Amino acid sequence: MTKTLSITKLAKLLLISLALTPLIVTQNTLFPFIFGKTLYLRLIVALFWMILTFLVFSKKGKNFLEKINFGLFKDYIFLSVFAYIGLAFVSTLTAPNITRAIFGTIERGEGYTNLVVLLALLIGTLLVFEKKDWLIFMALSVFTGLLVALDAVTMFIVTGWRPNGSFVGNPAFIATYLIFVIFAGLVILAYEDRRYWRYAVYLTMLFVIAGLAVANTRGSFVGIFAGIIVASIYLAKRAGKVKFRGVRMRNLSIEILILTAIFISIFGLTLRSPVWDRVPGFDRLSEISFEDSTVQSRLISAKISLNSIRPSNEGWGRTFFGWGPDNFNIAFNKYFDPSFQKYETLWFDRAHNRLIDVITMHGLFGLVAFMSIWFFVFRSAFKKIQENDEKLVARKILINTAVLFFATAYFVQNLFLFDQVSTFVPLFMFLGFVIYLNKSDKPTMFDSPRRILLIKYLFASFALLFITFFIYNSAIPAFQMKVFIQHLLAKDLTGVTVDIDRITLPYNYAQAEIRSKVFSFATANLNNPKASLLINKSIKLMEEVILNEPAEPRHLLEMSYFYESVGDLQNRLDYIKVGEEKLRTAIDLAPGRQDLYYNLAQNLISQGKLDEVKKTTRELIALEPNSMVGGLYETALLGPIDWNGEYQTNEKIEKLFLENEIPFRGKYLIFYRKIGERYLKYFYKEKNLIDFRKTLVRAIKIEELLLDIQSKQFEDRLILEIQDSDVDNLKNGLIKFDEFGFSGINL
Repeated sequence: MTKTLSITKLAKLLLISLALTPLIVTQNTLFPFIFGKTLYLRLIVALFWMILTFLVFSKKGKNFLEKINFGLFKDYIFLSVFAYIGLAFVSTLTAPNITRAIFGTIERGEGYTNLVVLLALLIGTLLVFEKKDWLIFMALSVFTGLLVALDAVTMFIVTGWRPNGSFVGNPAFIATYLIFVIFAGLVILAYEDRRYWRYAVYLTMLFVIAGLAVANTRGSFVGIFAGIIVASIYLAKRAGKVKFRGVRMRNLSIEILILTAIFISIFGLTLRSPVWDRVPGFDRLSEISFEDSTVQSRLISAKISLNSIRPSNEGWGRTFFGWGPDNFNIAFNKYFDPSFQKYETLWFDRAHNRLIDVITMHGLFGLVAFMSIWFFVFRSAFKKIQENDEKLVARKILINTAVLFFATAYFVQNLFLFDQVSTFVPLFMFLGFVIYLNKSDKPTMFDSPRRILLIKYLFASFALLFITFFIYNSAIPAFQMKVFIQHLLAKDLTGVTVDIDRITLPYNYAQAEIRSKVFSFATANLNNPKASLLINKSIKLMEEVILNEPAEPRHLLEMSYFYESVGDLQNRLDYIKVGEEKLRTAIDLAPGRQDLYYNLAQNLISQGKLDEVKKTTRELIALEPNSMVGGLYETALLGPIDWNGEYQTNEKIEKLFLENEIPFRGKYLIFYRKIGERYLKYFYKEKNLIDFRKTLVRAIKIEELLLDIQSKQFEDRLILEIQDSDVDNLKNGLIKFDEFGFSGINL
C-alpha cells in the first residue's frame, strides 16, 4: 500500500509541477519563451502516464483502479472538451497543410497533438487529484504568479516600457496568466483558514494588480471588469444573508458593484482626459475607439476569416470543419483584404480573437463544441448548492464566484487575443478543477476485470504515445536547435557547416523554422568563400521545406531574396529570374499583400525590366492607395527614375512625411537608398551612361529632400535627431563620373 501511495504521490507531484510552466525558458532554442514551456508540458505528461502505467500494472494497480471515480468523465464539461478535440481531428485530416495541423509550429506550440496532450493532462487530474492536490496546485500557481508579476514590475521600473517579462515574453500573456493567478488566490482564500496563508495571498494580489497595470493589456482589463461585474451580480443574488468570516457577502458584492459602476462611469466621462495618460494600465485603454488601428485591423481580420469559411467560397466542408489547427495563415493569406494594410502590415497566423480562430480552424461544429465547454462551466456555477452548514454554503458560493470571475474574464479577454502554452495549461487545470467541483457524492467505480484490463492497456498506450511523441517532436528538435544556437552565437560558420546534418535531420515540425534560420545565417555569409558549401546545402534544405509547406508564401519570399542576392553577387541572371518565380508564386498564395509586390518590383529592377517595375508599382498602389506603406513603396520604387518629375515623387514624399506627420526614422533613409543603389547597380552593369547619371542626380535630390524633411521635423520636435546625409559622397561621385565615366565609380 505504501508503494502504491508513493507512486501515486509522484504522479500527482508531476502534474502539480505544471504550475511552474510560465517560469520555464530555454535560451538555447528558438522561441525560448514558447518551446521550453511546450517541451516541459510534454515531458511532464509523458512521465505522468509512464508512472501511472507502472502503477496500474503493479500488484496494487487493481486497488488504484477500483478507487477511480469514472463518473467524472461523464461530466458535460469533459464531454464537451472531448467533443471539441474529436471534431478537431476531422479538421486536421482535411487541413491543406496536414503536417502543420498535426504537429503545429515551434512558434506557437500547438497543433492537434498538443490538444491531445492537454486532454491527457485533463484526464490525469481527474484520475488522481483530490482537494488537497488542487489546493497545492493553486498555491504554487500563486507563487509563480508572484514571480511573474515581480519580474514584470521590475522590468517596467527599469525600462519605463510595457514589459515582455523574463519568463513569458509578451505583456498580453503576462496579463492573461495573472488573471488565473487571481482565481487561484480566491480559491485559497475560500478554503484556507490559516491567517498567514490569507495574508500571503493578499500581498501577492497587490503585486498581481501591479503586474496587470504595467502589462497594460486592454483586453485583459475589459475581461477583468466584466468578470468583476458578473461575479458580483451572482454573489448579490445568491449570497442572501450568508456570512463568510464575519463579512456579509451580499453587502460586499453590492458595494463592489457600486464602486465598479462609479469607476466605469468616471472613466467613460473622462476618457480623453490627459490624467489617464499617466496611469499605467489605463493609458492605452483610454485611447481605444472604433477608429483605433488595432480595432480596425482586428475587425478586418475577422472579416477575412469569415470569408474563408463561407460555403460559396470554399464549400460546406470548410464551413463545418474549418481549415485545421495551425492552418489559419493559409486561409488568411488566400482571402487577404488589402484594406488591412491601412492599419497593420504584419502577417497574421491568428485572428487575435479566440472565437474567430476556432471557427476558422475548426469550423462551425468546432465552435459549437467550444462554446458548449463555456456554457457548462457557467451552468455549473449557477447550480443550486446542496448544503445546510452555513460555512460550507458560504465557501461554495465563494468558489462559484471565483469560477464565474475567471470564466468571464478569460473568455472576454480572449475576444482580443489567442491562447498559448502559458495560458493553455492554467485553462485546462481550471476545467479540471470545475469538473472536480461537480463530482457526485455517489461516484461511479469500475470493478469489472475486463474493464480494468482494458483500462490498463489504454494507459500503456497513452504512455507509449506520449513518450514517443516527446522524443520525436520535442527532444530531437531541442537537440537540433541547441547545436545550431551554440554555433550561431559563436558565429561559427565552419561549425554550422560540419554539423548541418545534426541540425537539420531528421525532418520534423521544427525544421521549417530551424532551416529558415540556417538559411539566413548562410545568406549573411554570401561574400565569404568558405560559405559556399553551406549555401548550396541550405538551398536544398529550404526547397524541401517549401515542398512540405507549399502554401507558406513567407518561405518563398525568403528564397527569392537569397536567389536575388546570389544573382547580384555572381552576376547570375538565371538566379534572379528564379527569385522572380518564387515571388509570383507567393503573390498567388497571398494576393493583396503590397510587400510581395514591392519585393517583386525590386527583383524586376535587378533584371532591368523597368516597364514591369512601373506596372507592378501601379498594381501595388491599386490594391490599397491609403495603406501604411503604399506611399513609401511607391516613392522608393519610382523616385530614382522620376527623372522628369513625371511621377511627382518629390511631392508625394513631402506629403508622406510633412502633411501626414510621419516621424522620419533611419530605417526610411535606408529604404530609399537601397532602391536607388539597386537601380545604379543595374545601369552600371549595363554601362548605360545616360540613365546612370540621371539616376545618380535623382539620388542626390532625394537625399537633399529627405534632409530638408528631417530638418523641419526636428524644428517641430517630431524627431529627436537628424540622420547623417550622403549628399556630399553622392556629389563627389557625380563629379568623378562626369570626369572619368564608369572608371571613376566604385559601387
